[in-house]
Amino acid sequence: MKQFFYPLIALTLGAVGLALRRWQLATCFDPLGLPVPGLATNVLIAMTAVSALLFLPAAIFLRQRKKDWQTAFPGQCPSLLAVGLDFLVSAVLFLLHTQTADAPSSMFQFANWLLPALMIGSMLLSAGACVLLSRKEQPDPVLLLIPGFCSCFFLVNLYHIHANDPVLLDFAWTLLASISASLGWYFMTAFPFGRGHCRRTVYFSLLTVTLSIIPLLDPIDPYIKVYLLTQACFFTLQSIRLLDGQTFGLPEPESTHQPKTGTE
Repeated sequence: MKQFFYPLIALTLGAVGLALRRWQLATCFDPLGLPVPGLATNVLIAMTAVSALLFLPAAIFLRQRKKDWQTAFPGQCPSLLAVGLDFLVSAVLFLLHTQTADAPSSMFQFANWLLPALMIGSMLLSAGACVLLSRKEQPDPVLLLIPGFCSCFFLVNLYHIHANDPVLLDFAWTLLASISASLGWYFMTAFPFGRGHCRRTVYFSLLTVTLSIIPLLDPIDPYIKVYLLTQACFFTLQSIRLLDGQTFGLPEPESTHQPKTGTE
């Protein structure tokens, strides 16, 4: 049951952060939408920092270093079908959004059509990749690269949306969640190549779960909420699988054995 301990902490912290974010939105913004000093903002920032520190022991004190996919994520995971469905729903919602929303101003006008095309294409491919991941014990590395690129496109899209927004508190936690998810996917893609880093993957997986839940009640587009929920679901499932069978403790000391030398 210990593989559920840290993921449950991540989900709990996310729920607490969600309530704090709701409190912040209700009390720390004036009628014009500008931030005003308030206790909720300070508490939420402090909780976010504590969360980032709280997951460090889960990574630092891992004793086993799993580097390949079959060792780190043994067996199939049918639950990833739900993640694939979430990607599909997010793609549909984003497509509907592009049909009704005004194109944001940009000095590079091609971004107004190229970025949505990359977003929709990568979301649809990510949905298919998660379906295949749920059925394969040894996935093709490309299956993980696709959602990883999708997370990067989403991060660029988020910047594109808020490039002219001077109020950082409007999108700070969505931005942090997107950055953490991109790093989580980056380290996850190393396992099919036999170069996985357990500690880094565990840390950013847990952090992504918490950060993705916090902004779910923000006044943001539905496709962003579904995308954040998708990341929270995926990294919760994968962190449980990665922590299964792991042991925790102080790092084992390096061997200091020296070959014997002497004169005959």
